[in-house]
Amino acid sequence: MICNSYHRTHGFQQFFKTFSFTGSKFVGYDCRYVGRRFFSDDKNDEKGSVRTNKSIWNAADLQRVFNNNRTWRKEMLSQDSQVFTKLSQGQEPDYLIIGCSDSRVGPEEIMGLKQGEAFVHRNIANICVSSDMSLLSVIFYAVNILKIKDIIVLGHYGCGGVMAASNNKDLGLIEHWIHNIRDVQRLHNDELQKISDPERRHQRLVELNVQEQCLKLFSNSFVQHMQAETRLTQMKMYPRIHGMVYNIYNGKLNYLDIDFKSKIEKLRDIYTVADFQNHNPIHIDDATHVNVNVNVNVDIYRTTKSLKSMTNCHNRPYTKNDHKIIKKDVADRLVLIRPNSGRVPPRPLQCYASTTIRELKIAILKLSGSPFEQQKLYYKGKLLSDNDSTLDINGIAKISEIELREAIIPSRFNR
Repeated sequence: MICNSYHRTHGFQQFFKTFSFTGSKFVGYDCRYVGRRFFSDDKNDEKGSVRTNKSIWNAADLQRVFNNNRTWRKEMLSQDSQVFTKLSQGQEPDYLIIGCSDSRVGPEEIMGLKQGEAFVHRNIANICVSSDMSLLSVIFYAVNILKIKDIIVLGHYGCGGVMAASNNKDLGLIEHWIHNIRDVQRLHNDELQKISDPERRHQRLVELNVQEQCLKLFSNSFVQHMQAETRLTQMKMYPRIHGMVYNIYNGKLNYLDIDFKSKIEKLRDIYTVADFQNHNPIHIDDATHVNVNVNVNVDIYRTTKSLKSMTNCHNRPYTKNDHKIIKKDVADRLVLIRPNSGRVPPRPLQCYASTTIRELKIAILKLSGSPFEQQKLYYKGKLLSDNDSTLDINGIAKISEIELREAIIPSRFNR
């Protein structure tokens, strides 16, 4: 133990002797130390070669990598002199691609994507295992941080993992991984056995494997919660999930037209963990037509009442500009009431352009029990102080989020 400790300490001492310090910054090499060998990023070293004088292995074969990098870098800079500066500022990829580790199936090359356009995770046979922490970390980051709208499961014909799963041989450690493909084969064995051609049977298993991995993504809690939220805030569900297969024999990328809707309907009661129902908007009329013990006018006047009657019902005089405010009584405004505690999900209300702040507060009173007098509603940081003003008057967009601040934050919203 003493000897090992000495050598570890001595090794670190030798490591740090390689560097000189100026303030809090390193001067000289970049801090990538691999097996007593340094990869130089020195600005003066334009060749970008690997330092081999301290290496414990022969790295001559790696010179090709650095030569290629130098050529590629020049080509990138010739197209855009600021390309690396832009990439260094952050990433906003359009896709999460879950593909196979096969060296012949590079997702970006196949799809013609540039750097920064795809967030990629690869493993043997593009499998989505619910207990794979590496995959789960990628999905969480892609969905919750990068806000990716499309997830692609990319399989390919000629997949060695799928071929191995088709044979009854123990493959050692990897057997535990490709067992997931054997499960796919079991689920669809009747269909596969009807295919006499071995090559076509393999291709169909590749397609079915992609399909099953897509269904696993639909059951993922990160994906479901984001779909429920975007269904509310964007009127569409993201991320969308797609299955694709690359034909390694001709280079063609094929989209799998999978009937996800019918398949998910069959599994909804088993795998649904997000509260999709609670994210359905409540119509403002339903939320305000209730007897409440507060001194506010809860009458709602719509198309059946005259414009003058509607404005007067809230003790506000009718003005000649009111006809410009209320053009058409259509409940086309989605207002998300979000308590500022951050612990309660927003409550969506389907409103009219003519819906008043008073009506919003009555709806909140009904749904959460929050006292009318204590409610303070903010839109883009501005207090909505005039209870009789409408959404249109306050410039509230068709899909908007209004923050609820009050002395007592509701613990929940009722249906």
